[in-house]
Amino acid sequence: MRQGGRGIGPGVHHRRHPQFADCPTFGGAGVFGSLYHLLNNGFTKGVLFLSAANIHRAFASKRTPEVSGALRRVPLSAALFLIGFFAITGSPPFGPFLSEFTIVNAALGQAHWVVGALFLFLLVVIFVGMGATVLAVVQGKPPESVGALPHKEKVLTVAPILAFAGAILVLGLYLPRPLDELLHGAADFVQGAR
Repeated sequence: MRQGGRGIGPGVHHRRHPQFADCPTFGGAGVFGSLYHLLNNGFTKGVLFLSAANIHRAFASKRTPEVSGALRRVPLSAALFLIGFFAITGSPPFGPFLSEFTIVNAALGQAHWVVGALFLFLLVVIFVGMGATVLAVVQGKPPESVGALPHKEKVLTVAPILAFAGAILVLGLYLPRPLDELLHGAADFVQGAR
C-alpha cells in the first residue's frame, strides 16, 4: 500500500514526444524550434534527474514530505535542481527559453493564435505545478531524521550536472554556428525539403 506524498520524479517529469507527422509544425521555424527544444530539453532533464538523485541519496528518500531543506544539506545539488526547474519551465537565460520562444514565435507568425496562447498558458501551469514540488524540496530545514551533519557532495556526482547546466546556459545565450546549421539541416530533412 502506498503512503501519501508524491516523489520528486513526478514533479519534474513531463513527457514531450515530437511526432511531426501528427501535429502542426508552423513551418521551418517551428520544426527548427522543436528540434532545438529537443536538445535543450535533454540537457535540462540531465540537470533535473541527476540533481534529484543526489538529493535522494542525501535524504534516503524521494518522497517530498520527507525531503526539505535540500539547500542546507546538499547546497550545490539543490541549487542545480532549482536552476533545472527554472530552465525546464522556459525561464531566461537558459536554452529552453529560446527554443520555446522560437516555437511560439513560429506559431504566432503563422497566425495560430489559439495554439500559441495555449502553449504559453500550459507553460504557466507547468511552472506553478513544478514550483510547488521543487520549492518544497529545496527550502526549509532538513528533517531531524536525516542527521545534523551535512551530506558531502562529491565532485563526480556534481560535475556532470554542472556540465549539463553549462550547456543549457550556453545554448540560451549563444547557438554555435555548426549546431545551428545542423539543426536547420535536420529541420529541412524533417519537412522533406532535402
